[in-house]
This record gives sequence, structure tokens and C-alpha cells, in this order.
Amino acid sequence: MDKLEFTACPICGRPLNGQSQCACGFDSPQPGCDVADFYLKIYQFALQVQRGEVNWHPDTICKDANAQQGVRICGLRPHGGISLVRPPQRRPVAVEYGVYSSSAVYAAIVDCDYLDCFFADESSVRIVFLGKNVQKISRLDDFETNHGFSVPMAYQDVHKDNPYFAVQANVLFNKSMTELVNYPGLCADSEYRVPKTVKRIASGAFATSRNLQRLYLPKAAIVEYGTILPSTEVIRY
Repeated sequence: MDKLEFTACPICGRPLNGQSQCACGFDSPQPGCDVADFYLKIYQFALQVQRGEVNWHPDTICKDANAQQGVRICGLRPHGGISLVRPPQRRPVAVEYGVYSSSAVYAAIVDCDYLDCFFADESSVRIVFLGKNVQKISRLDDFETNHGFSVPMAYQDVHKDNPYFAVQANVLFNKSMTELVNYPGLCADSEYRVPKTVKRIASGAFATSRNLQRLYLPKAAIVEYGTILPSTEVIRY
């Protein structure tokens, strides 16, 4: 397991100087903490931001002026290691691929209508919170069906008032639990049993799950090609 060392707060960038808690409120990782503990701390702090328990500045949004319908967010300027994306008044709002490629962001709190499944490409984002307005996660040129994220996630969560998505045991589903949208690729578990309610596995849902050795699937569940890694044993039940 990789060990991490920090001289500055990964959230706000202030020097830590041996402090157990940064001035921004983040509990600083102890020297030599592992990656799993680090992501847990980030998730817990981002959850406070998402709930409004910690004041946080929303990102500065770069919009695509040529978008014919609604708003396309083609770039973001976060104010630290946590990104807070609030939708502009004009709707619908879509967040494009690679919007974090030039920033040191670990957790993204995104409220938009459509989220590109490649939004976290070439970035350090491994935690995602879906706001109450997110309807689809897919490619921007095809929002008919959901698609799993292109990077392995450590944690994923959904606003309690979102009518389209739900999370159960850190796994992302549609609201009715008939479609499994994304499995957290950084999960250390070696096996997972998909709930019997699931009828479809979204394309790419397990494509980043390198620790998964066995996957138990309902017999009737439809699986898109390339969704599950060849190294994962699939057992129908």
C-alpha cells in the first residue's frame, strides 16, 4: 500500500507545520498515511461541504459560448482540493470531459443536468458527489444511456433529493435500482454481488475495478461489451 507525506494541506494548500488540523478545517493526514485513509478523510470533509456544514467557494465556470442548447461547462477553476460546481441559471447544463485535467482536485461536488463519463480524465479526482439535478452520466454526444466513469473512484455519493440516481454501499445505481451505473474502482473488495433488482449493467460500470476477482450477476442482467475486465470471474445466479 502506498504511503503519503504532506507538507501542505491537500485541500487549501496552506503549510501544515505539524498541525493536526488545517485552518480550513480539514484533518490533516498523519505522516505515512496510506491512500485509502487519505481518500476517506477527503470524502468525510467533502461530505461536510456538500451538506453546507463547511463554507466553500463555488468554482469559477468556463462556459462554451457556442453551445446551441443550454450551457456546456468546458473548464473549471476550483478553489482548492474540493470542487463545488453550482449550475448556472440557464439550463440544461452539461459538464464536459477533462474539466479537471489542469487542477489538483480530489473530490468533485457536481450539480448539473448531464455529466460526461470522462469528466475526471487526466485528473486526481477520485471522489464524486452528484447533485440533485444530475440526470445522466454518459458521453456528451450520446445521453440516451448511462455509462460508468472512466477513472477508478474511491467514493461516490448522491444528493438525497436526486430523482435519477441512488447509492448503495458506495455503488452507483439508477433510482429504481434496475441499472448498476458505476462500481468504485478503488474498492479493495475481491468480490461483489449485484442486487437481484438490477436488469442492466451500464457500459464501463466495472471497467476500472482491478481488485474485483469475482462478480455475482443476476441471470437476467444485460451486460454491455467491455463492461467487465477479463480478469474478473463472472458467476450468474
